Amino acid sequence: MNIKKSGGRNSRHVLQERAKALGQASVEYTIVVMLVVIVLISYEDESGVVHSAIGDVVGALKDFFGAYSWAISFSNNITPL
Repeated sequence: MNIKKSGGRNSRHVLQERAKALGQASVEYTIVVMLVVIVLISYEDESGVVHSAIGDVVGALKDFFGAYSWAISFSNNITPL
């Protein structure tokens, strides 16, 4: 009977190759995430002024919340309880 054992040099080699591939993927993900963060932190418009996308979103949320709170207070003043 010829019984093959699992493991040995070939399985170690496969595990080492997988570890290298996982390491490469983590480096690629790290670079992509860093680039996305840089883009979200600052960008330059056509006139050369540097803006922040996160700052733009925060400003828009403040404006919309102001309009929303005014609309809610307006509807509460008109409708009887």
